[in-house]
Amino acid sequence: MKFLIDENLSEFLVDALSDIAPGSIHVRTAGLGGASDVRLWEAALAGGFTILTRDEDFIRLSIARGHPPKVVHVQLGNCMTRDVVDLIRRGSNRISEFFTSSDGGFLVVC
Repeated sequence: MKFLIDENLSEFLVDALSDIAPGSIHVRTAGLGGASDVRLWEAALAGGFTILTRDEDFIRLSIARGHPPKVVHVQLGNCMTRDVVDLIRRGSNRISEFFTSSDGGFLVVC
C-alpha cells in the first residue's frame, strides 16, 4: 500500500510510515499543495495511491465516483502527528486488507 497524504496531515508521515507504506508521498512534495480535492483524486488514481486524509470531502468523492482510488479517512480530533502514526500502525493489517480488497472505496480509522 502507498498513500498520497493530504495536506491536512503532516509531511512527517511519509518517513514515519515508510516501512509499512513504502512509496507514499505528501501532496506538497508532489507539487500538489493547494490543489483541489478532484485534482488530488485524479493524481491518486493515476499514481495508484490510496488517499490518506482527515478531509470528509474525500468520502463524498468516493461515494460519488467509486473507486479507485481508495480513501483512508483518519477520524481523530485535535491530535499530534504521533497519534496519527500510532493509529495507522495499529490499524495497518486492516488498512492493508482494505487496500487489496475490491470491496469498499473508503475506510474510516479512529
